[in-house]
Amino acid sequence: MPATVPHPNIGAQIRKAATLLTVALASTVLAACGTTKTTTVTSTVTASAPTTTAATTTTATTTPASGPVNKTCNVTGVPNVTTGSVSVQLTATGATGAAVSLVGCPTASTLVKIVAGTKAQMPVKTKSFNCTPTVNGTATSFDCTLLAANQGSVEYKFTLNYKA
Repeated sequence: MPATVPHPNIGAQIRKAATLLTVALASTVLAACGTTKTTTVTSTVTASAPTTTAATTTTATTTPASGPVNKTCNVTGVPNVTTGSVSVQLTATGATGAAVSLVGCPTASTLVKIVAGTKAQMPVKTKSFNCTPTVNGTATSFDCTLLAANQGSVEYKFTLNYKA
């Protein structure tokens, strides 16, 4: 029986195949976790004697659940307010597309700091939100709602007590 000689690049080909498998598994895990992530990997592995070509493409696109979100975000370092800290109530339902990235405490922090930075007691419009105030004595409560149509409902509510 003749002796077989392994292909000189067989180790590299095995590493490529293992990488593809790892990416495919990671894509599956991301899909199960419900994060927004699109991954496409295409690779061709070629071995000699006999020549075999295998192409693999893995694509995983997932969208976070559009279920309701109710949470409180605590924003610190807020300018022009008596305590420097503001509690924000976030309520979101059916957020889709670009609105998904606007659901969370980082957006709450940005909104509060924009509004407080101007000491607003009148309506404020940002790139993504309309904020409507209600003034009651020294407190100004804001209700900020998402501007984008057909993107679900995203709302932030907070009260600012401005420094004199």
